[in-house]
Amino acid sequence: MSVKTPIISVCIPTYNRPELLGLAMESVLKQTFSDYELIISDNASGDSTAAVISSFKDRRINHIRKKKNIGLVDNWNSCLAAAKGKYITIFHDDDLMLPDNLACKVEALDRNERAGMVHSNFHIIDESGSITKKNAHFIESQDFVETGSSFLRKSLLGFNPVNPPSAVIRKECYEKLGGFNEKVHFTIDLEFWMRIAMFYDVIYLAKPLIEYRMYHKNGWTSSKYFTEIDGTTYSNLKGLQDEYTTRKIILHQTQHILNDWKNINRMVRNRMIESLNSVIEKQYLRNGGKSEAIKSVFQICKDFPDLLFDKSMTRLIVKTLLGLRMTGWVKRILITPRDDKHGKKSN
Repeated sequence: MSVKTPIISVCIPTYNRPELLGLAMESVLKQTFSDYELIISDNASGDSTAAVISSFKDRRINHIRKKKNIGLVDNWNSCLAAAKGKYITIFHDDDLMLPDNLACKVEALDRNERAGMVHSNFHIIDESGSITKKNAHFIESQDFVETGSSFLRKSLLGFNPVNPPSAVIRKECYEKLGGFNEKVHFTIDLEFWMRIAMFYDVIYLAKPLIEYRMYHKNGWTSSKYFTEIDGTTYSNLKGLQDEYTTRKIILHQTQHILNDWKNINRMVRNRMIESLNSVIEKQYLRNGGKSEAIKSVFQICKDFPDLLFDKSMTRLIVKTLLGLRMTGWVKRILITPRDDKHGKKSN
């Protein structure tokens, strides 16, 4: 007897978060759309994760337990490889689906054959599950279908426009383009979305369909890729390196796709230098960390030699070597008004 292929595969990669995983699974099992499989890829958790999964009695659940920890990227790709559905979503083990999440996104992809993925608005919740920000997405307040080229420009020049657990992709995207790129880490999702946009349109749904949990104690990205300075969160050096690597990978592949590629490439490079300048100044130079600043700048130059051709990078190197006080002193000398031939100060 043949087994019916599900319309959508809900894949939850997990590691050592049993309580949150249980809540995530409950939210999936409460979906109004029922034609799905639920794949839990347990990355060798050493706690009660297996017991939590087995406590749910539902034939749609497929528990895959890894014998050893294979890392986040490989675990995400393992989920994609195991998925049987026409559509796939990689859902975080600490987030929640609202009841119509799958129904709305399946309908959107069914209706738009040129679209390779759909994503949506979302609410932000805290550790306890309380909503801290409603309708947290920063783009339009209505549904729209965006061309792949438009999505690429937006992603290359701005921020990641897709909340990862809100995304649902066509399985054919994975079969055609492969899975998540192991060359990047924090921005593996952004690289994947942009790769999809090279060949497909992208749908955005303005209705909030997931609850995205932020700032819980086990969050894996916070300390690795972000630094909080004066109450504001910034990408740190490691985060900037990952973001720039992702954009360089996509730029390399889109040279003959984007008609204004040279201009976009220049703007991506400039944005990287501006962000690096901000991190070097705020995180190191203002706090007396001149040696750390110098090491960081020269590490960036070693990793990304293309940046050395930009005048802004030269100025940053000089500022880092001199320090903020000496740089300010030099600037004051250079911009001191000089007497013109009439004895008046030049403006």
